[in-house]
Amino acid sequence: MINSSGQPAWAAALLKKVDMNDVATDMEHFERDDRWLRENLDRLRKEYPDMFVAVYDRKIVAAADALADARKKAKDAGIDPAKCVIQLILTKDYIWVL
Repeated sequence: MINSSGQPAWAAALLKKVDMNDVATDMEHFERDDRWLRENLDRLRKEYPDMFVAVYDRKIVAAADALADARKKAKDAGIDPAKCVIQLILTKDYIWVL
């Protein structure tokens, strides 16, 4: 069923449970951590070559050879992996042709 604003009823019900201020705060936090990671990429390449690095609040909270392990380490450290910027730190820039 579609409501008066043109949304499916299930979507409207779901959006009532979401605090858009929290979403905006999470997005700003994620952007800040992503920017920090990019600004520190040269150092990270030396310290964490070819590893997955999880960044939260502009700090490295986990690093591992596999993505699943980096997520688990972040969770074990009390950080929600979904709120981390997790990136594979390659030793050099690659050009991907698909």
